Amino acid sequence: MAGTRGDGIPFVLRSDRSDELRLDAVDGAFPIDATTHALFVAFDGAGLFAGVDLDAAAVGDDGVIRIEDGSNDALLSAFEANLDAATRLFDDDDGDGDLDADERDPDDVLAE
Repeated sequence: MAGTRGDGIPFVLRSDRSDELRLDAVDGAFPIDATTHALFVAFDGAGLFAGVDLDAAAVGDDGVIRIEDGSNDALLSAFEANLDAATRLFDDDDGDGDLDADERDPDDVLAE
């Protein structure tokens, strides 16, 4: 993942996390049938970066913040700890290939 901090300093986040990302159905189960157009795995950006203080990150000699194994390890650990809780599964109800605002309502979460 790449982006820029509020002051314009770029950051790159790389995770070697290789374990499963498990999403459990909210209501115990949900059907996948002809009315299921597409499923979206959505990540809550604010949730992913909760506790990841980019302002406290060490900036490399090249002017880039690198959050990866061996560089800003505490920030990487915080990000990886947030990953499961910041992930949700939604259905693209209208089949248009976009997850519209009404399709990503908290009441529409299929799994988390």
